[in-house]
Amino acid sequence: ALLLTGCGSTDSTPAPTVTVTQTQQALTSDELYLQALRDSGDYYIDNITDYDLINIGHDTCDLLDQDVTVTELAVYMVESDGFTSDQYATIGRIIGSAVYNLCPQYSYQVDAFTGSY
Repeated sequence: ALLLTGCGSTDSTPAPTVTVTQTQQALTSDELYLQALRDSGDYYIDNITDYDLINIGHDTCDLLDQDVTVTELAVYMVESDGFTSDQYATIGRIIGSAVYNLCPQYSYQVDAFTGSY
C-alpha cells in the first residue's frame, strides 16, 4: 500500500496520512474505470458521457467473455463504434481501463498487447 504523508512541520502534531488502497476500495469498479479515463486528459474521452463510457467498458468485458481478443476488439471499435484510426490511443485507454478495472481476469491480454509483462 502506498502511504502519503504531509510535508515536515515545526509542531509535534503528526502529519495526516492517507492509504491509497483504502480510498480506492471505497470506489466501485465503474467509478475507478471512469476516474482513470477522466484523468487521462484524452480529448476524445472528455467528449464521451459517463453513461456511454460505462456502456463501452462493460461491452468490452462482454466481448472478451466471448473470446474476442484485444486486437479484434480494437479493430471492431474502429469499424463499428464510430472511432477513427487516429483514435487508437483513445481506444487503448478505454480497453485498458475497462480490463484493469471492470474485468481484470483479462489483464494478461492487455499486457501481451502492450508488451507489459
